[in-house]
Amino acid sequence: MYQRARPKPRIIIMRHSERLDSVLRNANWPQEAFINGVYSPNLTQMPTVLPTRANPHEYSLDTPLSRHGRAHAHHTGEFFRSLRLIPHRVYTSPAMRCVETADSVLDGLGRRERVPLRIDLALHEPTKRQLPLQPAEFYSSVNFFVDLNYSPILSPTNSNIIVQESRLAYYQRMYTVLKRITMKLISQSMKATSSSSPPTVLIVTHRP
Repeated sequence: MYQRARPKPRIIIMRHSERLDSVLRNANWPQEAFINGVYSPNLTQMPTVLPTRANPHEYSLDTPLSRHGRAHAHHTGEFFRSLRLIPHRVYTSPAMRCVETADSVLDGLGRRERVPLRIDLALHEPTKRQLPLQPAEFYSSVNFFVDLNYSPILSPTNSNIIVQESRLAYYQRMYTVLKRITMKLISQSMKATSSSSPPTVLIVTHRP
């Protein structure tokens, strides 16, 4: 009797959407956008709202997406849905631009409140200085749907690890995290039935 093969697992790796600082070309934009600690967007590409931080000037080092970037990520999610690329797991770098990209893609997919974000510093690019990266608890507190039970390979509180990291160390780190994600995905696919949708993972990170 013919037996249908199990669906093959799929991994989608994408870079974050358009970042605000690349549009404004002004690293000091938070000084102009925050008046007495209150966010007051004064340009059309600025997001209408931003999560509150103890020091809002941290946004110059951990930029959010532009309004266009948010919209583009949402449309990407709609495109994935039209192709029936429906992630059941989403992993993201803790950079705000990556978290917002993942969130908007899921919103476009209609799964924002069904698939929690797994935030892992191991997916962040190397940096030249210490960054004010936020932990999963912060994003959860400002209404992102986050998997607080996920145990990351690297926590954002260990961001000193990626400072002045060599290219080789960066590749080794990415290999480690991608291997872990892939092995979990393969394990998931082995449990899938022939009628199941293909186990799919979305990874939002930075350019190589």
